[in-house]
Amino acid sequence: FSEEAAIEKVRTLIEILSAPYDVGDRTARLSASAGCSLFYSQDETTEILLNKAETALYHAKRSGRGQVVARDEAALRAAVAALSPWVMERLGVVLEEDLAEVETYSVGWARVGKMEIAYVGTQELTDDNEGNAVYGGSALRVARGGFDALRALPLDERERHAVDMACRYDAAVSAAYPELLASRRNYDVAFGLGAGGAARAGVLEQSWRAGGASIAELAAMQAFALSPGLKEVRAETRERYGADVTAPTAQRLVFHGVDTAVGPISKSGGILEAGDGGA
Repeated sequence: FSEEAAIEKVRTLIEILSAPYDVGDRTARLSASAGCSLFYSQDETTEILLNKAETALYHAKRSGRGQVVARDEAALRAAVAALSPWVMERLGVVLEEDLAEVETYSVGWARVGKMEIAYVGTQELTDDNEGNAVYGGSALRVARGGFDALRALPLDERERHAVDMACRYDAAVSAAYPELLASRRNYDVAFGLGAGGAARAGVLEQSWRAGGASIAELAAMQAFALSPGLKEVRAETRERYGADVTAPTAQRLVFHGVDTAVGPISKSGGILEAGDGGA
């Protein structure tokens, strides 16, 4: 039983479990995570194999939806080989180093009319309704203006590093696609430890559409519009899952109810602090 066959069977099982089904007049979906281990040595007992599978399952759940964690080159090759041609052609595939002790930053820029903002901040994770670790919100430091205005703020070393990496990524995109027009540009920048314990950092992905941080972005724009002399604000967006989550206050509420795709969820956001550039 090869690694390729194991991964293919796991993918098939997840696809079956993830198929939509009707519950009364509503359509529901399940998501699933899986971990597996293969028997390589006579010294490996059933308990060892189960522990390895449980560890793989834990890493898959903590990595988020739709991901495969490969612990060596053979497992990576098997995971890539198991991808269908349709997935590769239509969706592509992203390879990322699996980091430990990860801290993810949001760096972005947005414009609506004459209003322009740039920001940097940290993200947090939360558990969704299936227990998977997913995006749980962002706490942003937002400047009125572009990236130059953001850099002019007294950022700490890691914030400045995140902004610099995102700007290099953004410049490379603009050079490669000079006709690209995007009124919102958001980049996830991760800091963590690699397999050997060495510090690693890099831009994970870009988002040029409304995203998780958009609630905080809009709150910041509103604050700047209401106070023309304001140069900086701190804003947040927050997402929590579950039927027992307390509803946010009316001033911060965006959505509190059942989403047909993910189930019970609460979304909120707003201004945390405002200042003249030194907040």
